[in-house]
Amino acid sequence: MTTETQPIPQSGAILDIGEDIGALLLHVPAHHLEEEIHVAPLDDPDDRTHTVVREHPLPGGRHAVAALFPTLTTGRYQIIGYDIEVSILGGHVTEQHLTT
Repeated sequence: MTTETQPIPQSGAILDIGEDIGALLLHVPAHHLEEEIHVAPLDDPDDRTHTVVREHPLPGGRHAVAALFPTLTTGRYQIIGYDIEVSILGGHVTEQHLTT
């Protein structure tokens, strides 16, 4: 099963996390803008979720290039195409940096 997250509004994102739902903020180099990034639970690699890399506003007029997965169930995930695994905890935002 593949699910798709909706684009993040340019004014920022509101997360509805808690209990067993967390989020992943994946910081990426600018050359990934507008690319899709996929993640999948380690125990169910066919259950992929994807989102688009966007430029997100930060305080002070700065911007971050990132992919935001706003609702992931607690567990371990693989970032597809990269040798990176992340742990998602309910009620928390996990941040990871992709350097390639």
